[in-house]
Amino acid sequence: MRHVLNGPWAIQDADLRRLAAAAQRFHSDPKAFGFFFDDDPEEAESNVTSDGTAVLPVVGPLFRRSDRFSKRFGEATYDLLLEDVNTALSNPEVERIVLDIDSPGGDALGLSELANRIYEGRQEKEIVAVIRALGASAAYWIASSADRIFIAPEGIAGSIGSVMRILDFSRMMEMDGVEEIEIVSAQSPKKRPDPKTDSGRLQLQQEVNAVAQVFVNAVAKNRGVSVDHVLAEFGQGGVFVGEAAVVAGLADGVATLDEVLAGTENQQTSRGLRGDQEEPMNRVRTDEINASWLAEHLPEVAESLRAEGRSEGADALEAARTEAREAGTTAERERVEGIRAALEGTGQEGLFEELVADSEATAVTAHERITAAVRETRAASDAAAAARIAAREDDEGDLPEVTPSNGDDPTAENDSARRVANVVSMAQRMGIAPKEEAR
Repeated sequence: MRHVLNGPWAIQDADLRRLAAAAQRFHSDPKAFGFFFDDDPEEAESNVTSDGTAVLPVVGPLFRRSDRFSKRFGEATYDLLLEDVNTALSNPEVERIVLDIDSPGGDALGLSELANRIYEGRQEKEIVAVIRALGASAAYWIASSADRIFIAPEGIAGSIGSVMRILDFSRMMEMDGVEEIEIVSAQSPKKRPDPKTDSGRLQLQQEVNAVAQVFVNAVAKNRGVSVDHVLAEFGQGGVFVGEAAVVAGLADGVATLDEVLAGTENQQTSRGLRGDQEEPMNRVRTDEINASWLAEHLPEVAESLRAEGRSEGADALEAARTEAREAGTTAERERVEGIRAALEGTGQEGLFEELVADSEATAVTAHERITAAVRETRAASDAAAAARIAAREDDEGDLPEVTPSNGDDPTAENDSARRVANVVSMAQRMGIAPKEEAR
């Protein structure tokens, strides 16, 4: 009962208020609800038509599991619906399943198991949802799990999201002289959030948001669209009527339950299913749909996709070319600046034009060229100096005697040592070798 009063719901507001009011009355005076102790009311039963179609009613407020309260206010519960779906899927006499939906929604918790089983069951048998009057909130979650959704001309679909309504009985209890005392463990300060405080309300808001996100993600998967598309285009919690639901993508066609059972429903849908054909298109698994299949069965869709692909391809190619040009310009600018920086202050600035003209040259190449040029210059300088020394030696003939540094008798000098000493002396006079300092 506490969940009925305070839990998260995926249901229309008016129905939630009705349930809350009934739950409040039962909470305050269970005996006033004598019918809770009467025989259980009759539930809507599934049936199988002669052509092998199992019709499963999804009617009234939806509850997690069956009990006396849910049986009085709702004709469908998730546990019983799941049982019906599994029975229909395993029954060899059933060829397709039709979900007969007329529900404002219901409990937001415990619904994923049922919805996922319907979604998975699409690979086994055709499953169609028909929104006869109202397929809102949790009821739309269930409908979205089917292969296709048809909606009556006046049918209402949508209300995607969750809500939490909290009833405060403290004043009523005070009037009855009842004081409620609750002690929460110190380890669990968030176990009982107080919606009257900012922190408590924020915590509850996050809970509602999390449940709604699961809802949105499921609808996106079931309908084959993105989460962002659901958030932007599927009403943001609002509802669509009849054809508007088809245009928005929440349904695949406008048809009544009788038309669907008779096979005369309009096959034209917002998701590109075939329309206006003499015979209904055979059910095809999504993994069997490829370019060849589209060309054979849906030529207009195939051509549209080809045109869209060509357009997107041209746009992508032009974008790639633009990006490449911009990247090339940036790279060339960085290359030239790197060469300039490498040459600056080296005395080799004359190499700039040559290196820039070489498209493969980089700052690293510039450093290598500078090093090579310096070596070449030094080698040429050393060669020239040696040549000048040799020429001067030949011209002067007599070279000054050099006293041996070890003080030995000059007559003991050999010709080789004297010649070396003379070359050094000549280099010192020409300024190309350092002079020995006086000691």
